[in-house]
Amino acid sequence: MGGSGSPIPIGLILLILAGIVLAAIIIRFLANKETDKPVSNPPEQLITDKMEPINPPDETQDKDSSQDAGICPKCGYHNEPENNFCEQCGEKLE
Repeated sequence: MGGSGSPIPIGLILLILAGIVLAAIIIRFLANKETDKPVSNPPEQLITDKMEPINPPDETQDKDSSQDAGICPKCGYHNEPENNFCEQCGEKLE
């Protein structure tokens, strides 16, 4: 006889293949589950944590002061003294 042992039954081959396919599906599902996790810091918080606050000028300060020239009364951005409008928000400068 020419064979060296008994042949593997077809049912066992199909069972092994089904196990491999099922394992691949589970791995793919778990890999996608990792990417679907919610972000611990919302984007707004990430942005505001790294930004320096812009403080509008104090209302009690004299508006004719040369130090306040170019500071926007709306957002507090420090513009060039010759600007007529705020570069940040577009507010008319006094």
